[in-house]
Amino acid sequence: MYKIKNITLILFMYIIILSCSQKNELDQFEKDMVNFIKDSKYTTRAFKLIDSVNLKLPADLFLDASPIIRTWRKGFVIFNNESLNILVFNTKGQLINKFGRRGDGPGEFNKIVSGTVDKYDNVYTYDNILKRINCFNINGKLNFILNVNYFDAETRLITVDNNKNIYLHHTPSKKFNGFISIFDSTGYKKTIVNGNEKYESYYLRGFLEGGIVVDKNNNVYECNTYNYKIRILRSDDTKEEFGIEPSGFKELIKANYNDPYEKIRDNFKKSTIVRNLFLIYNQKLLLLEILKFNEYDPIDVDRRFIVYSTNKKFLGELIISKLNNFDFSDGEYLYQLWNPPPLPFEDINKNSASIKIYKLNYSYLKN
Repeated sequence: MYKIKNITLILFMYIIILSCSQKNELDQFEKDMVNFIKDSKYTTRAFKLIDSVNLKLPADLFLDASPIIRTWRKGFVIFNNESLNILVFNTKGQLINKFGRRGDGPGEFNKIVSGTVDKYDNVYTYDNILKRINCFNINGKLNFILNVNYFDAETRLITVDNNKNIYLHHTPSKKFNGFISIFDSTGYKKTIVNGNEKYESYYLRGFLEGGIVVDKNNNVYECNTYNYKIRILRSDDTKEEFGIEPSGFKELIKANYNDPYEKIRDNFKKSTIVRNLFLIYNQKLLLLEILKFNEYDPIDVDRRFIVYSTNKKFLGELIISKLNNFDFSDGEYLYQLWNPPPLPFEDINKNSASIKIYKLNYSYLKN
């Protein structure tokens, strides 16, 4: 009987080990991607420019220096965060709608910190001065205003899942000690992805980079600069995180509560900053953007994509070229806004803003 129990235990342990090894094994797509990333090495080789859409703006309308770009089913939406208006373009770059203005009334803004568009083409903004979330339809009609005067966290990003839950990505605060707070059209629901007291001094100064994206299965992926791992937040309330430490990763130095701002800023610049998150290639790949400043040459920045499959497997690293400064992904393509200053060029096309669209340069791989 003792031997039978031992044999049963050994078999049970073998099955567990075998199942774990199978989970960690790369499928054929992932193996192909490992080789592709290794061969490409740089984003200029890994991604191909497939279109450049010139934005046709009237003579009296310019884009802000750093506007927010998103897509809708028939084109692009640009949030002018200083001019405080929202511009809607079709796929040919023609301006088909403009709404919003400075003010305190319905549909008006004091500051657009972030904006997004959901799968139903509803347009959302977060105003951190008026402390409210606005929701419009694509024609500019105001669907609702959600006042969040009680919200004391420093918000950077807003996104919406397929069930119209609204996610604010923010630095943790005393009241909202997490990186994500979830709302719906009726108000606050909960705060998730807890912060770490080790970095409280950075939170209070508003230091936050990172990203948050939603896939077609309603999984929400989140990253922030205080952890190199990616969190998956599922609609059934389960949470998971994955990721490996990137090569040369330098963790942020712990700061004391009374440290001056300059010291905290310098610490931040000496660390590896997790900056953004992109979902591409039919939602099969996640690109975690990280950067490191050269402390002897602040203009010299090492930027990389840490590439994962959405099966949570690490696939490699890509060096981001200085030519590439991607702003947004829609689950398939990467988008980069070319926004030159309004200077008089002989060739008007050299001075016009455009949206550059990139796809993974891997045409021989079947979707």
